[in-house]
Amino acid sequence: MGNADAVVISSLITKVNGKEDLVHIFLTDRRKYQEIVHSDNYKISKYILNYLEEYSASPQKNYVQERLECIKGYEKYFKNEKNRELIAYKQHLIEKMKQFPVEKGKMTICINNFSNALIPNIDIDILDVYLLDKDFYYKIVQSPYIDVSPYLVEFLESFKVKGKFFGEIKERYHTRGSAYLIKQEIHSKLIEATTTNGEKKTILTLSDKIIDEIDMDILDVFIEDRNVYKTLLKSDKFEIAETIKEFLKKYSSGKIMPKEYYLEKYDKYLQIIYQSVMNEPIKISHLTDFIITENKDILTLFLENKEAYYQVRKMRIYEIDGNIIKFLENYRPKLKKFSKAQKKEYIAAFAEFTKRKNDYSLLDDLIKQSQKNVLHWKKRRWNKSSQYIEQDFVTSYNGKECVFSVIGSKIEFNKWKVHFSLDVDGRNNSVPHKNKEYEILYRKILKDIQYEDTKRQKEKKREIPKNVHRITSKDFVVRTNVFRCISDKHHLEEVLGIIQVLRPDGSITEEKVTASYCKECCCYFLLRSEYDRVFNKGILLCKMIEKEEFYKSGINGFADIKGESVLMQNGYNVQAKVGLTDIQRQTILANIMDEKILSASQIISYLQFFKAQKRNLPSYKMAVDKWDADLQFTKLYQQDKKQRVFINSITKTRYRKP
Repeated sequence: MGNADAVVISSLITKVNGKEDLVHIFLTDRRKYQEIVHSDNYKISKYILNYLEEYSASPQKNYVQERLECIKGYEKYFKNEKNRELIAYKQHLIEKMKQFPVEKGKMTICINNFSNALIPNIDIDILDVYLLDKDFYYKIVQSPYIDVSPYLVEFLESFKVKGKFFGEIKERYHTRGSAYLIKQEIHSKLIEATTTNGEKKTILTLSDKIIDEIDMDILDVFIEDRNVYKTLLKSDKFEIAETIKEFLKKYSSGKIMPKEYYLEKYDKYLQIIYQSVMNEPIKISHLTDFIITENKDILTLFLENKEAYYQVRKMRIYEIDGNIIKFLENYRPKLKKFSKAQKKEYIAAFAEFTKRKNDYSLLDDLIKQSQKNVLHWKKRRWNKSSQYIEQDFVTSYNGKECVFSVIGSKIEFNKWKVHFSLDVDGRNNSVPHKNKEYEILYRKILKDIQYEDTKRQKEKKREIPKNVHRITSKDFVVRTNVFRCISDKHHLEEVLGIIQVLRPDGSITEEKVTASYCKECCCYFLLRSEYDRVFNKGILLCKMIEKEEFYKSGINGFADIKGESVLMQNGYNVQAKVGLTDIQRQTILANIMDEKILSASQIISYLQFFKAQKRNLPSYKMAVDKWDADLQFTKLYQQDKKQRVFINSITKTRYRKP
């Protein structure tokens, strides 16, 4: 049993699996070739099978040479076979004409397509005759015994194919010619249906068939052949609905579009008509919406006839969106002359106008709801340093996720360049000219975030049990390997310490540590392993002492140390290997001043002393730059008393704008 869906392989270069052609498979994988030959999924030409059965590859030639020789040999074989069959074809055809003389008005043989075999048991068709022997082809066309389709003759005379091989040329003729004949046959039947007598047919929808024998509706005819469609309109054998005529009239001179495009437009067209009949106003919300009374969309009407446009605005059957009216009255196009390009310019500008208006409305609504505490924002990302800021805040808005993003960089000493953006349910809404409104929203969000952080800190304080100690910047902490004080008589109490840690981005967090406390010395002991764990997160805001120094002089030995040692004791350091950021160093200095460990003038004096000592040494260039920046910070910190930043229950005066 043959497979009706089998792939026909009529040439050696026909693709078998979408990638490899038959000649490649034959030369490289004979087992696979035999599987294809015996498979029901492929139908291979007998000429190919006969030729390849006798073909033997030469081991001395490479693949490219062998492939070329194989294809050339097959084409020569194929053409010779066709010529041989053509001779037999001529003889049989002459004998058949003698045996069956033509009757008046009736042909003996009919040729309607390229596949008609004129003589049984001879595999030759009209296309073979046309390509191999033109003189004999014209005799067949003119013979009273043979009826050749006029469409077939018309195609062969008008369509010319170029190619290297006979089989390749024939395959191209056959592919193009078959489609051409089908189209001409349909065209003929449609014309016949419009001119012959018969019952009048009514066409009420775009999907109604013209004639039952052909699977083509009125829209297919309109797309495929406008001349046939015009014939249908004039014919008295068909009654086409006025809505269809009016709708297709709009597109009769335009570019041919896909069928789905017309169906979608027609549905909207019927909806508008229904609204008009039901005395409901027709809503015009886009520039391409159709004005039935003018048979044009509103943009074309505005550009072509301003007077008619203003009359349409007064009609009660139309409800034109206020955005359209405002846009058309105020927009000034770059292209002054009416054209398709000008219409595209208007449509693109209106889309941008609508988007910006929606974005403004969205932003205003977010501000109002945030100020009324209807929306509550949460932190998603919070990266902040002395030179840049990256923050994301998230909330739920009308059941959708709303993300407010802030990205900024420092451009001068006390000036920042900030970009705001909104993202609602994955759609970005950037409003570049609304920075004032963005800043209002940003301040409100920061206020809410600050309030929530303060609330959480107060709750944490209430939850702290009695054996938990808060280790502040005024407390001494000894870094050691074992919990042991300078005297064995001192009693050590094991406590859970809450210590503040200064992170690289300038934020201050609280960390829990296991520590011991000596009441006699009023200091804490912290294991080195615990210190390393916390130090990986940031600088500990306390007075750190090494165990060797503590055991040598006791806690009293650190009461009157020099100022430069106090700075280092509290974590201040400009060494590259320590790697403190600008904001970390300056926060440490602010902490020292706020806790009155050292005054601003004392710190300035020490920093100037450090700078004077090392400024001429090349290896200290980076350190000197850091001291310069810290000097400037300390001076401004002392002067500027206006801006307050709340950091983990410590209020500091700072010069930077957050």
